[in-house]
Amino acid sequence: MNKRLIILLSLIPLAIGWTWVKPTPQGENIAVMTTIDDPDCARVGKTHVSVKAKLGVWKRNPKKVETELTNLARNIAAADFGGDMVVPLGEVHDGKQTFAVYKCASS
Repeated sequence: MNKRLIILLSLIPLAIGWTWVKPTPQGENIAVMTTIDDPDCARVGKTHVSVKAKLGVWKRNPKKVETELTNLARNIAAADFGGDMVVPLGEVHDGKQTFAVYKCASS
């Protein structure tokens, strides 16, 4: 087998597990909650985010995909909505997820 092909194939498991979407400095300040019951929080928007769930025929690590989606939602909440909290509105499906964005008065 060609040496380059062996090297390429050995790198695929690493690529499948890597997290490419990191939170921005502003996104790091966005809380992630599973539910919202704070009366001082107002919903300011909704964002649909997506990342690659597969690389070719290989599925990426589901936890890494979920982390990237959450990071992306946090980044968007800070940059586009001025929010300070995101709440997932459903499960991850094929590398896609929807989040509600909130702004809380106590922030």
